[in-house]
Amino acid sequence: MRFILVIVFSCLVSFSVHAQQPEHIRLTQAVCHELSVKNSEDVQKQQNALQQALLDKEIAFAHYLPDFDASIISVLMKDTKITDGMYLQMTGTYIAGLSLTLPLYVGGKITIGNKLAKVGVEVQKINEEKTRQDVIYEADKAYFTYLAVKSKVTMLEAYMQQMDSLISMVSLSVGVEMATNNDLLRIKTKRSEVEYNLEKANNGVELCRMALCAALGLDLATQFETDDADLCIPNNLQPIEPSILSSRPEYRLLEQNIKAKELDIRQARSKMLPTLALVGQYSKYGWAYLKGEQQGYSYKTEISGTSPVLMASLSIPIWHWGKEYKGVKKAKLELANAQLDMKKNTRLLSIENQEAIQNMQNSFHMIASAHQGLTEAEDNLRMMQLRYENSMSTLTDLLDTFSQWQQAKSNYIEAQTRYKIYEAQYLKVTGQL
Repeated sequence: MRFILVIVFSCLVSFSVHAQQPEHIRLTQAVCHELSVKNSEDVQKQQNALQQALLDKEIAFAHYLPDFDASIISVLMKDTKITDGMYLQMTGTYIAGLSLTLPLYVGGKITIGNKLAKVGVEVQKINEEKTRQDVIYEADKAYFTYLAVKSKVTMLEAYMQQMDSLISMVSLSVGVEMATNNDLLRIKTKRSEVEYNLEKANNGVELCRMALCAALGLDLATQFETDDADLCIPNNLQPIEPSILSSRPEYRLLEQNIKAKELDIRQARSKMLPTLALVGQYSKYGWAYLKGEQQGYSYKTEISGTSPVLMASLSIPIWHWGKEYKGVKKAKLELANAQLDMKKNTRLLSIENQEAIQNMQNSFHMIASAHQGLTEAEDNLRMMQLRYENSMSTLTDLLDTFSQWQQAKSNYIEAQTRYKIYEAQYLKVTGQL
């Protein structure tokens, strides 16, 4: 029995440990895009807003159709005296009916309302696209920042190995009195500095990992396996042409805003026009009685029946103290403001477009410079190591060369990261993300 309990307890502990293991995900840039859009609350809210706009469109179309209504009225009142000896009894009297109302002409309100609803649907589609691009852009920034910090950790680990090798070599030299303890102490001090920077970089990786989890909508304990090739840059930069502004969601939103303001003017004018509707009613009434006495006889007669009615209703606005006219003027001013916004923001979008192109071009040239600097630093480091091993250079020169290599490597990683983020920005501002 004790043996069985031990097995059961071991299984439970094993299951608990397994259940607590953080999820591991193989990440690429494409996977980041997919997860960020799939798990984004903002994208989901925009999808809900689009569904609301589609429902508004259906509601607007329903105004073309007749309305059917049913009603029932029950009357409770004291008997009403009509003449001497005659009373109208209406306690429990009912009137039930059906009505149909069909708008024939309402000054264009229904047509304009439907067009506004279509504009609303288009606006929500554009908003959903814009939100999706914003989410992907933030995911790209978090992803490439995470890759950059990881690359710096790898660089510092390689630096640590170099320091360890140098310590071993100098320790042997100290043993045979070919180097001093001061030389060994200087190297250990440098190693401690590198170890400190490595610890900071590891902390940075953890913070960037959590930031990436948040951008992708994942649990903060999720661990990643990444493809460092995503940080690689093409050898040649293809010619970059400014995109057409109409491809940007922001520009299309400005266009739709002007359309909506133009329709608002027509909607305001429609309030100055007559309306015509066709109304059909069918009513049934009963349980109303005439009662009284005549020549010594009592009587009670029920009043009941049906009443079909067909009516045409015409309403013509005559004088409302200028409310409708002022409403049109207000709508025209709102259109003028929308046009001014369009003019202003078109300039800003053009500047943003040119800035994104310039950033990409500059960052590509910076990569070339950083790569050349790194190549030179690596060659210089190899040469200096050989010279030091052959006692042709000082320890100070060697340590300085290591620092130069670290700085050149950091510059190259940062240049790569900056380019990838600027590339994502360019795709976003040109509506291609």
